[in-house]
Amino acid sequence: MTDQQRIEEIAARTKTATAGPWQYDGDSCIRAHVIGIVHDERMRFCDGRFIAHAREDIPWLLDQLDQRDAEIKRLKESLHED
Repeated sequence: MTDQQRIEEIAARTKTATAGPWQYDGDSCIRAHVIGIVHDERMRFCDGRFIAHAREDIPWLLDQLDQRDAEIKRLKESLHED
């Protein structure tokens, strides 16, 4: 899978998940509660997919940002060397 394909998959999960705000109830079970009305089972499935992938998606996205920031810094430094 290419980086662009992964970004598109993450974007699709984000678009289909219930809009926030979301809150964590703080009990010993790991659950996310959606504030508002869930209209059908499909919405719950989409929310579950979003939550299930978040643990891998967020670190991957942060890594992508770090790589791009490093490349921007490198390019700026190379411009100043000339």
